[in-house]
Amino acid sequence: MKILREDWSKCTMSILQRRPTNRRKLIVPSPLEKPRESCYACADRPEVTVTLNTETMTVGGFEERVLKKHLGMVAPDVEIEDGKGTIILSSEEGETTQNNDKSLSHFGVSNHTRLKCDDFFTRV
Repeated sequence: MKILREDWSKCTMSILQRRPTNRRKLIVPSPLEKPRESCYACADRPEVTVTLNTETMTVGGFEERVLKKHLGMVAPDVEIEDGKGTIILSSEEGETTQNNDKSLSHFGVSNHTRLKCDDFFTRV
């Protein structure tokens, strides 16, 4: 109800402790924290700028090294914002595995190309 009333000052989050506190509690309420400015997932417009060589970076390398390792995605989907809806990476098993060894430039990704990356399982 506090959220529906937008009474943020009274809202709390619950933290599950590994071991009981001195008062023998496992679940401890804590005040909400403000979003960090450096967190792309907390931003009003979640966006990051990535600089890489599109001639040598493969789709598979982009998935493993950029999306999974640096951005914490688990099962990313990547679409080129080209007005055509070109999907170069899908979390659906086997749907885009043929793209993994192709360079990003093969799909027309170059300077200032925008990619829309989604992941319903992101660890933030």
